[in-house]
Amino acid sequence: LSVPNFWLGIGAIFILAAGLGLILASGYVPFTANPGQHLLHLFLPAVILGTSVMAAIMRQTRASMLETMKSDYVRTARAIGLSRT
Repeated sequence: LSVPNFWLGIGAIFILAAGLGLILASGYVPFTANPGQHLLHLFLPAVILGTSVMAAIMRQTRASMLETMKSDYVRTARAIGLSRT
């Protein structure tokens, strides 16, 4: 199930900012004025935009791992007694 970033962002604002008050929903603080506050304001957009990229990387990593587990050298290593881990 793929949720568009704008819906995920709106949901995160409603739940995390408006509902629970855990993060900041809006605002701007220049980096030179207060670096910590500036990074705090960037946290939610960075997480929301990173979720779609994270999902693609996870799918590629899983496919690559499954392909590697079926290769000959893994089968040979298991045949000589090495554990799966």
